[in-house]
Amino acid sequence: SQDTSTIVLQTETDITQLDGGDFITNEQTIFCGNLADRLIVQATRLHLVLLRDITQLQKISFENNPIRFATCLDRYVAILTTHGVVHLYSIEQNNATREVKFTEAFRLDEKKYIAINLYMD
Repeated sequence: SQDTSTIVLQTETDITQLDGGDFITNEQTIFCGNLADRLIVQATRLHLVLLRDITQLQKISFENNPIRFATCLDRYVAILTTHGVVHLYSIEQNNATREVKFTEAFRLDEKKYIAINLYMD
């Protein structure tokens, strides 16, 4: 990621720049990670994006409260905004339609938080 853009690299036999795909490339990426079932999460300051391979499944806007930090673990993504709000999203799949999307599991906004982390025990 650069100050105002993102370059996406793909790894196969060689590492090459990905020219297509639905990643957000005209914004700075602050986090990118792998989730279950070949899913990818990309967090820019203004958007949270869910992708399968290179196809965008969902985009959530954070334009009114930009993302400061993001992390993921298994099927969960945690977001900390610049206003100190924590959002925890989980991956949900509709078995009938096979649609996959983020669902907000909970939101913490009664205090101003400064750090977050996810762990499993």
